[in-house]
Amino acid sequence: VNDIGKYKTQAIYEQCQNLSGTSSISTYGEFTEAESVTDVVVLAFDNMAARKLAFEMWEKNNKSYPNRKYLLIDGRLSAEDYQIYAVTKDTCDEYRKTLFDDSEVAELPCTLKSTTHCSMGIASDIVSILTNFYTNMALGEDVREIPFSIIKSIQSYQYDVRVNVPKDVPKEAVITLPVVSPVENVS
Repeated sequence: VNDIGKYKTQAIYEQCQNLSGTSSISTYGEFTEAESVTDVVVLAFDNMAARKLAFEMWEKNNKSYPNRKYLLIDGRLSAEDYQIYAVTKDTCDEYRKTLFDDSEVAELPCTLKSTTHCSMGIASDIVSILTNFYTNMALGEDVREIPFSIIKSIQSYQYDVRVNVPKDVPKEAVITLPVVSPVENVS
């Protein structure tokens, strides 16, 4: 009740500050060109225009300092589905293909925009990606996978994770796991 009328970003910032005492979190009510981006960015925007702007700023920053590690995580959420894109220097072109105009997004009733269980699922996967990224940084080598995309559908129980295999790895060395699909007529 205390958060009514606040931007979601301000409300969550205050919750994080109350729980951890940290104030090193940057929040934006509306993301504009006047803002800045860091090496690691997590997007949770309500529109594609802000995603595209943040990505372009992040990519420009990425090119300015080529020896640093960069990660952009874009979480897209609806009531029963979510998509996560974890973008590194090597996957910018692939990510750019996922961007589209806001006019192409279907307008949904408020009750179909998000649910608690789906929000917790996307948060869990985003934190797992961050954990792997920072573990790799701490160890100085890429021992944990950073998937390019995670797509989850609660209605159909489909969960698709796409990892990026380095170009120098032979195709026969790659193990692929099937996408798990719902089983029909379970008795």
